[in-house]
Amino acid sequence: MIGVLVLFGSVIGSRIINDRAMKKLDQDKKAQLIDLFSGRAFQSIFLFLILGLFFLNIKFEVIDSMIAYIIYSISLLAFVVITGNSSYKKLRANDYPNDYIQSYLIMTTLRVIGLVVFFAIAF
Repeated sequence: MIGVLVLFGSVIGSRIINDRAMKKLDQDKKAQLIDLFSGRAFQSIFLFLILGLFFLNIKFEVIDSMIAYIIYSISLLAFVVITGNSSYKKLRANDYPNDYIQSYLIMTTLRVIGLVVFFAIAF
């Protein structure tokens, strides 16, 4: 339960940081954000694939549950880090203000910390 609370807290904290950072952007940059990150269907499909494979393994026990959990945890963390890095590069390439990029990095780091703590407690 503590791990879920930490994860939930990190998500809420990152949302608060994001909302404050968005207020500092002008309307053009806000609109450009929607265009930059609207084509992320592949990322959602990949995330559902990771989750689906994990639950299929729980049901059919193809590999040991502990190994599956470790693979799932590493895959999910890698997903968050890779998508965060990709988003960071997009923001830099499109000349977003350094304040916004710093806020983005803080909220991404907060999410990663929340996931790591969640998996550490659950493990």
